[in-house]
Amino acid sequence: MQLYFIRWDKLKMSQFADWDLPEDFLMPIASAQNFEDLFPNITKEHIIMGLVVATTTQRDHPFHREWIKILEKMSSDVLDFFLQKTSDFLDTQDLKNAELTLNFLKNIAPDYHYVTLLEARIHEEKSLEHARNERWDEAQSEKKIALDLYSGLLKADPSPPEVLKYLGLFYFKLGDKTKALEFLQKYLEIFPNEEWLATLVQQELERKKITELFHTAYDKIMMGDEESSLGVLEELLELEKGSWEIWFMKGWAHRRLEQFDLALPAFDHALELKPDHVDILNEKALCLYGLERLDEAEQVWTRTLEWEPMNVKILSNLAILHLRWNNADDARYYLKAVLDIEPDNALMRKLLDDLEALDP
Repeated sequence: MQLYFIRWDKLKMSQFADWDLPEDFLMPIASAQNFEDLFPNITKEHIIMGLVVATTTQRDHPFHREWIKILEKMSSDVLDFFLQKTSDFLDTQDLKNAELTLNFLKNIAPDYHYVTLLEARIHEEKSLEHARNERWDEAQSEKKIALDLYSGLLKADPSPPEVLKYLGLFYFKLGDKTKALEFLQKYLEIFPNEEWLATLVQQELERKKITELFHTAYDKIMMGDEESSLGVLEELLELEKGSWEIWFMKGWAHRRLEQFDLALPAFDHALELKPDHVDILNEKALCLYGLERLDEAEQVWTRTLEWEPMNVKILSNLAILHLRWNNADDARYYLKAVLDIEPDNALMRKLLDDLEALDP
């Protein structure tokens, strides 16, 4: 940030203010630009920044007292400028400059709620930055400060509605979606036209509904109510057709009902979304087995072993398949493979004992 001094009569600032100043009065201007680029495009913001920098760094300047008076006349403009500037710094995660401008705001408007809101946001960003760097104690400390400031603002009279927005977004970042939605929905009741936020909330509500329906369907299957679960799964697929987990669950419900011809397409949909997934392939093979397409079932199970050669479920299913085919040697191989991994597997032990008892 460079500080320049320009004669008042060269500025032609009547568009900003009608101040009675001598022509040779030096107005401080601050900008990151060089003077040649800055001069044709000087704004009120450049003057405000210049006055702030000059009054804090040029205390012995003969015009220092006049600069202070001008700042006092521009108090509302100065406040708005630094509120926006601090917010901009926060949006770009420039915490160093955000804290500098906040300190100035706290000097000129210490009790202004929007200043406190910016202070809460700074501590929030510091908390998240500490967490990203795995400084957990510091992250927790900054998080507490931020939440305390937000809490105080919620109780203020009047409470700035923007606190609902930023507190909700903070809870989103913390992973507490329930609290996040609570505050963001209240904010949208006041400002319903903030489209990006409304979209965010709508997407999260849909995700929440999908999660709730998914757990409902799963619980119904586990309780043996597969028929009822299929209705829930159809509703889920209306909301989210691109989830392999939902297609898998649909196939699983049909397979448990021995509706193998309905289960197979669901598992194929799941495999399109999640190729070579062992659990999906195993379930598909069980359906093929149930439809007496035993050669195809063997091919799927054998291929699955390429990725998980010690998968007990796959080895057990292949053992049972070869027992059905009366392939004693292959069945014995898979039974022993299971028992090498799970010596206490009672079912496989019994099947192996029965097989050995048949040998002459």
